[in-house]
Amino acid sequence: MQFVSMALPVLVAASMLGLLIAAADSRKLTPLLVAASVAVFGWVSISGPRSAQPSPPPVDPIRIATVTIRDASDVDADVKTVAATRADVRIVVAPSKKSAAAIKRRIDAPNTLQDGRFLMFSRFPLEQAPLPDGLPGDLLARFQVSGPTATFVVYATRTDGSILASDANDPLSLERLRTAVLHDRLPAIVIGDMGMDDRTTEYRAYTASFRDAMRARTGASSTLGSFWSPVLLRVDHVFTSTSWCAAGGKTFDVPGSEHRGLIVSVGPCKG
Repeated sequence: MQFVSMALPVLVAASMLGLLIAAADSRKLTPLLVAASVAVFGWVSISGPRSAQPSPPPVDPIRIATVTIRDASDVDADVKTVAATRADVRIVVAPSKKSAAAIKRRIDAPNTLQDGRFLMFSRFPLEQAPLPDGLPGDLLARFQVSGPTATFVVYATRTDGSILASDANDPLSLERLRTAVLHDRLPAIVIGDMGMDDRTTEYRAYTASFRDAMRARTGASSTLGSFWSPVLLRVDHVFTSTSWCAAGGKTFDVPGSEHRGLIVSVGPCKG
């Protein structure tokens, strides 16, 4: 069923094409009625998880961005992409520890931390924080940020391998991660490649527990390109505690990566 949810846009398009051909061949109305039903089902299933869920503007917003880099051959382009976000907090996932160290040397930020392939650049004081027990330390990093009006934690995420492998194997232990974030004593942000597309049961569990910050505006864009474009997968996410609001989310291209970058303003909700 997870595979079907991933391939849904292609399956819906193929079904409609077959039904339209059948209608033209048989000259009957029934295939057209079924095609209309399939179209409605596809529209609701695909557009529903991308529809806007507006929130009030955050108080004292912090601009946060994530960049997943796949190609280690052009550090200059990588540095330019990261620098161009101009975000208050920037999370970078590098292809290797060596490339992460190279990027770290080139980015000028008041506060910088590296945890394996994770890099965090911040305008505000930050420190590395331990992960809760049972979470994969090679795929997750936890940072604590002392913002201008609130201290919060960031759970940076990444997955290795193909989207299909991530979806089948659940390398991040998504349910365990969700539980850990819910029990964190500080407001939390989960950000990055989660290997979880927005048509799965896991995604619905997360939206029931957190705010999908990228849906604070209309038209959350697909964050996967190249081969995956036709299936409209959105596997990179920014979730916040429900006490935090979001505004101005958008995506941007990352050279050499099928993952699009994410940037959004988040902060405490008024009151």
